[in-house]
Parts: sequence; C-alpha cells; structure tokens
Amino acid sequence: MGYGSVAELHQYFSAEQVDAAPLAISNLEQGAGFITGDQTGISKGRICASIMRYAQQQGKIAIFITKDKPLYADMMRDVSDIGMRRFTPFITDSSTEIPLTRGGVLKTAGAAKQQQEMRAMMQRGHLGHYSAIFTTYSQLQTVGKKEPLRRDFLRQLVPQAILILDEAHQAGGSKGGWKARPRRLRAGVDRQLLQRLLFLRHLRQTA
Repeated sequence: MGYGSVAELHQYFSAEQVDAAPLAISNLEQGAGFITGDQTGISKGRICASIMRYAQQQGKIAIFITKDKPLYADMMRDVSDIGMRRFTPFITDSSTEIPLTRGGVLKTAGAAKQQQEMRAMMQRGHLGHYSAIFTTYSQLQTVGKKEPLRRDFLRQLVPQAILILDEAHQAGGSKGGWKARPRRLRAGVDRQLLQRLLFLRHLRQTA
C-alpha cells in the first residue's frame, strides 16, 4: 500500500485490516469485487480508506457512495487515520456543510457552481485537484422525474474508477423509508454504474 516500512503500516492498521486490505486489492487487480463484512468495531472504514489510497496510487478515481452525508465525515476521519494528508473530495451534494470529527467542515458550493465543476471534470476526464468523489445513494435518484447532471457525471467517470459502496444494503433503498419507484430508480443507477465499470470494484458490506 505504499508505506515506507512494515512498522509504518502497523501504525495505521490493525492485524485484521492488514489482512483485509491486501485481499481486497488482490481481488481488484483480478477484476473482481470484494465484500467486507467484519463486525462493528473492526473499522471497515479504514479498509475503504486504504482502497482510496490504492486508487490514487494507480491513477484511478475513487467513488465513495454511502447512506447519507454525515458519513462523509467518518470517511474523512478514516482517510486521515491512515496517513493521507491534503485529501479533498468532490462532493456531489450542493450547498452543504458537514462538520468534521476533528474540527473544520466540508463545504460545497451552490448548485450552479457544482454543475460547472462537474462539466469541467467530464470534459477533462479527470478530477483535477480533487482526491475522490463522495456521493450518497439518494443522490443517484432522478429529480422531478428528470436526470440530474450528477448521474451523467458518475456514468462518464466510472470506467476509470474504483467504486466503494458503503452501507451497500442501502443501494436498493430501505424497506420503509423509500417509495417503490425511487428504490427501483436508485438500484437501476447502481447497476448501470457497476455495468459501466470496466476496471475495478470494491464493495463494502456492513455488519
């Protein structure tokens, strides 16, 4: 994973994580996915963060999809905990502020600026100064029965990406929290992203 020594690796990862992260990377390098189903407290988030680190090293785009926006802060903590500095995700949610667990906030611009940045990245074919993409399953839905730009944005970039599906059981919608049609729409977009993914996949499943 690109650390200077075994001792440095052990500063950031427990024994279970040292086992899991290379197994995930091995699967990814064979074009397969990987499901992490460890119990609560093993810190599956650090394993996800290690895949983001790996994606950067390979010149790939890490796309992190999770249940809701507050979980972005948890992932930022995990990224910091494995020694990744100056990590700046592009967040598809517009006009949002997310407090971070160790101070500071993740802030995003208004909708017009977010769309301008997405179009620029689609034209360039890369993220520029951003380190990864953070989004939520609800962001994958249509808005007023129309396709939001962010869906095309993700579809276009996903062939260069590693998908990290946090709380993966949420991909189809929760049992009581979503009407049937939005659940189908969201699951359909998830399938499209996976079908378009030509390189690597990483799936994280919660305990």
